[in-house]
Amino acid sequence: MKISVFRQTDICRDNRFDDGIYDGHSEMGPVVVDVKVHVENHKITKVGLVRHDCGLGHPADVLVDKIAEENTWDVDTVSGATVSSEIIKNAVNIALRNN
Repeated sequence: MKISVFRQTDICRDNRFDDGIYDGHSEMGPVVVDVKVHVENHKITKVGLVRHDCGLGHPADVLVDKIAEENTWDVDTVSGATVSSEIIKNAVNIALRNN
């Protein structure tokens, strides 16, 4: 089992990002997520879900739109798809941290 782990100080919280397109990856057990985060005018404009391997976690796919709408990776998880939700959020956080 593997997950990209981050310390509290590593979390991107300022909601103001450099413009560009950033890749993020996170996984835990059978859940694997790759994202492309698009930033324009220092705001998240789109999150592309490049890969989401999971069992029943596809209801969490809606988080990519919510993340762009709220301009933060720190959104509520989807009930019944908690692991996928957390892995998607972590992948976006990793992409933004690396910008």
